[in-house]
Amino acid sequence: MKPPFKTVFFGFSTFLLCGVLARADYLYVRNDGSIMKFDSGGNGSVFASGVSQEGQGLAFDPGGNLYMAIGYSGTIMRYDAGGNGSVFATSQNENIALTFNSSGQLYVINWYAPGGYFTSASIMSYTSSGNGSAFASGLNNAPR
Repeated sequence: MKPPFKTVFFGFSTFLLCGVLARADYLYVRNDGSIMKFDSGGNGSVFASGVSQEGQGLAFDPGGNLYMAIGYSGTIMRYDAGGNGSVFATSQNENIALTFNSSGQLYVINWYAPGGYFTSASIMSYTSSGNGSAFASGLNNAPR
C-alpha cells in the first residue's frame, strides 16, 4: 500500500502532523483511524487499526512498545510490536505530547481547555505500570 507522498508527509491537518514519529528506518503516522508504518522507500502498511481520530503524540518506550496520546479523552494507548492496543492510563485533561526518558519513565504534556479555551498546561509522569503523578503544573503559557 503506497499512498500519495503529499498526503502522508505534507498533509495540512494539524492532527496528522501531531501524530508522526520516526524510529530506526521507519516512519509511523496516525492517519484516518489507523497508525501507518512507512519504510525508507515510502512503502506503507497498517501497523494498528481502529485508532482514535484524536490521536496526537507518539513515542516508543525502551521495550519497543508504541504509545499514543489521545486528545480530548485523556487516554494514553499502548501498542505492542504487533500493533495490538490497550489503554495504558487516563488523565483528566487533554493529552497532546509524550516522551520517554532513558529509564523508561513516561512524560505527558496535557492542557486544560474548558469551553475550548486553553488556560493551563501540566506535565504528568507515569511509571511503567501506568501510575501517574504531577511532574510540573501551573504552566500558564499553554500552547495555542
